[in-house]
Amino acid sequence: MTELPDVPDMLATVRDFLARLGPTLDKGARFEAQVAVYLLDIARRELAAPPAGADTTRLCADIRSGRCDVRWDETLDVELDAAIARVRIVRPDHLEGT
Repeated sequence: MTELPDVPDMLATVRDFLARLGPTLDKGARFEAQVAVYLLDIARRELAAPPAGADTTRLCADIRSGRCDVRWDETLDVELDAAIARVRIVRPDHLEGT
């Protein structure tokens, strides 16, 4: 029985195919291939990332109810870390040097 490739391998294969194909396409299709490559890179980083932080809906409810008032600094640190993690997935080069 042949094992199927895992999801990151499949994404990498499609990404590499589009990256090679892109330069051979006309201007509009080349742009669409570049966007697809970019999105596949995001998907690969998302799969490799640790699980996301706090549930936003719950966090908003906690803030509104005042449950975060006594630990406001901690709440901000957690949310800043979560925002940085999201930026690292979407634009990892954006945080270089910080």
